Formats: sequence, C-alpha cells, structure tokens
Amino acid sequence: MPHKVSSHNDSLNTHSVVTWTEGQELQMSGREYRDHVVTQLLHIPWAKALLTRMASIIRELSLDLTQVEDLLKKLLVHMEEVEPQALLFLVYQLFLASHGHKRIVVTGIMSFFSKLQGWTLCGLPPGKKSPQTGRICL
Repeated sequence: MPHKVSSHNDSLNTHSVVTWTEGQELQMSGREYRDHVVTQLLHIPWAKALLTRMASIIRELSLDLTQVEDLLKKLLVHMEEVEPQALLFLVYQLFLASHGHKRIVVTGIMSFFSKLQGWTLCGLPPGKKSPQTGRICL
C-alpha cells in the first residue's frame, strides 16, 4: 500500500503521485488509484472483525457498480466468519451498501441463513440434485 499520496491539478485532470514504501513513485488519476485500491481489497484476506466496517465503507466510497458487486460478494462469502451478535448489523450495512445490487444481497443472506439450517434455497440439503432443474443445490 502507498506510503504517501499527493495531488496536483492541471487543466485537464487531477493526478495523484503515489509514493510507495519502497520509494517508487507512480503517477495516476484518482479513478486509477481507486481501481487499484479496490483490486487490492479484493485480493487480500479480511479479518472477521473488519467485515461489518468494510460493508459500511463500501457505501461511503464512490465506486462503480461492478466494484460494489465484487466487494458485496466478497463480504457475503465471508459472512459465516462474523460473530452471531454482529450479524444483524452486518446485514443492515449490506443493505445500505447494496447500490442497486439488492437481489445479490438478499440471495446471499438467504443462502447464508438457509445453510445454517442445513437446507438450501431450492429446499434440499446442500449437494443434492434438484429433480425439477437437475442442478445441484448449493
């Protein structure tokens, strides 16, 4: 991650000069820097204590829809790591952060809670093939 970020304006764009810990400097636009940070967030492990905070950060950032979707999916995958007493707040934050991805959030939450019961959204135990669709239930 960067050590120092400084910005300068020219008549066309705002550019940031990012100084990495190793002393390497890289010039990029704010959008490029945002994209780089989101990519890094998607590829590093998140501590379970930070999952709820990450959900609230998503809604505070100016992200494109694909980035919001990718970050929401990562949160939903790691939802099982959250302490039970923090689940309600995480679900609340996920809905606030959904930015047009409510279906993904609802499906992810329903899938999470149905797995706790040992059943899937298709009404069968996980890994069983649905006779109607022929698909394996997750």
